[in-house]
Amino acid sequence: MIEVKIIKIKQIYKKQKIYNISRVKDNHNFFANGILVHNRS
Repeated sequence: MIEVKIIKIKQIYKKQKIYNISRVKDNHNFFANGILVHNRS
């Protein structure tokens, strides 16, 4: 795992599809754009 620096935060004024992954049970890993990631530190 590597640390990356946030360069810019941009507000978007149109509807976007989002997912609530906070309720994933037993396994906190998932694929995002083909990359295995996790939502736990």
